[in-house]
Amino acid sequence: MKTMYRAALMAAAFVLLLPLSARSEIKEGSIEVTPFGGYNFFQDKQNLKDRPVFGGRLGYNFTNRFGIEGAVEFMKSRVNDKTLTNVKEGQFASPMDSVKVTFYHVDAVYHFMPESNFTPFVVAGIGGAHYSPKNSDHDMTAFNVGVGRNTG
Repeated sequence: MKTMYRAALMAAAFVLLLPLSARSEIKEGSIEVTPFGGYNFFQDKQNLKDRPVFGGRLGYNFTNRFGIEGAVEFMKSRVNDKTLTNVKEGQFASPMDSVKVTFYHVDAVYHFMPESNFTPFVVAGIGGAHYSPKNSDHDMTAFNVGVGRNTG
């Protein structure tokens, strides 16, 4: 378990501290390919532990401020309360322990200062979540929001 946290911390430090030679430009008609990392907070009723998440995005900017992107995220979680009984659809319980989750979504993106070297943005979208092992006979709808920054 500590190995996973160390690897995530090292990857985050590498991405944030590595000087990039390519210039990030947000302009009309541009396409973006972005690896990312984050942290996922599950609803209590799902009975899963909150965990780091990693993935990638492919985006298109309609203007220098507005864009759309598709994303895929991967994470591995664990059952939070193993004593839970009377499990409902969408919940996880013992004897399951490890749960792999794949999120996929489409997001709207707004860049606040597209002309600067430091460009904060917000994203919001809708998608789905696929769990393995399954806890439902269909993928679940997922809503997401996020913040970030582009540097260049």
